[in-house]
Amino acid sequence: LLTGSDDTSIKLWDWRNGEEKIHVHTLHTGNVFQAQQMHRWCEDSVVSCAADGNVQLHSWLRPHSSIVLGFHTGRAHKLSLSPVDPCTFLSCGEDGKVLFFDVRDTQNGKLAVKFLNDRKRRVQINAVAHDPTDSSGNRFAVAGGDKKVRIYDLRTASFANSGNGRGGGGGGEGAAPHESHTRDDHNNPDPLQVLWDEEAIELGSHITSLAYSSQGELLVNYSEDNVFLLDPATGKSKQHYKGHCNRETVKGVAFFGPNDDFVVSGSDCGHVFIWSKGTGDLLQMLRGDEDICNCITPHPHLCTTLATSGLEHDCKVWQSTASESTVPDEEYMRHQLADNASSQSAVARAYTWMRAMTVDMLIDQPSLRQFVDGMATSEEAELWASSDDGSSFLSTSSSSATEDGFSDDDDVDQGNGAL
Repeated sequence: LLTGSDDTSIKLWDWRNGEEKIHVHTLHTGNVFQAQQMHRWCEDSVVSCAADGNVQLHSWLRPHSSIVLGFHTGRAHKLSLSPVDPCTFLSCGEDGKVLFFDVRDTQNGKLAVKFLNDRKRRVQINAVAHDPTDSSGNRFAVAGGDKKVRIYDLRTASFANSGNGRGGGGGGEGAAPHESHTRDDHNNPDPLQVLWDEEAIELGSHITSLAYSSQGELLVNYSEDNVFLLDPATGKSKQHYKGHCNRETVKGVAFFGPNDDFVVSGSDCGHVFIWSKGTGDLLQMLRGDEDICNCITPHPHLCTTLATSGLEHDCKVWQSTASESTVPDEEYMRHQLADNASSQSAVARAYTWMRAMTVDMLIDQPSLRQFVDGMATSEEAELWASSDDGSSFLSTSSSSATEDGFSDDDDVDQGNGAL
């Protein structure tokens, strides 16, 4: 399990017993928002992005050898490793840019896309993700400061060099933007496709995270709104997932289960919400954090294992091992869902569906129910990761090729960073 923290360090854990294996002191000067292991290129290599805007490369074998690959002007929220080329990845940030990196190239941080909304104004990017169904590895989705997902192809990018190559200075908070950032505005290829949900366009604020399924479907988590399932093949919305609250921080979203049968997200109420992907029914609410649960990361190989984290000083690992159902009782769920609905800015619509909802919405299909009913965590699975200076680990991410790793699907804003 790979974690990053407000203390700017990255740690590798044995998630089965909570043992810390490696501690990397990065060059970041802000919260680490995400880290991913580039195990397909070099098993000891890790890339990260943070609130300081820097994108850095680290080594497990040489914990004090971190280098800056490039930077965004403003916070850098998310990384996406190429599913085809083991040496390349993308980053995105609040400067509205997607940068392309090749760890074999000393001139890194090449501008791939400048993200513009319908009014041709640059907006911040909270999420970037490669399409796993694209055999070329060139297609990726971007979302953030407006209400639409845009899909691009790297082959349409002119790759303007951002000038912030390996070993360069920092960006983001406390650093002046590199001069070249003022000269790359030409690189704005047209998206292949623009996706949105009509209901979210009317009421949603912006997009905090997105995730691809193995079938190429897109999950989109809207701030102050619901989670939506979009189908790029048809350009239409397939399903809504209701009940959580995504307002205070940036919530991650992920598919979960052996065939991506479930949808998972954190919530301002501290719960982990699990829905049926097909029906949209709420199946489970797990107490992931006493305050806010931000990060959701399924294990890449063990389909019944899930890692979560939030504002507390730990990361929890959940498995479907409980002998009895852990689904909260009806009264508790009604109370929590009502609280979440009242917390959203889209109060009118939230209460519309709350009045119509009954606990019968909880699906009663034995095969699915068995999968999520027994989700539980244990003391052995909790990673108490408070650092010496009192700062805490707030995220989970990355994966190795072994069953001990986790793939990344998370990002967090407002200083409460997550891998």
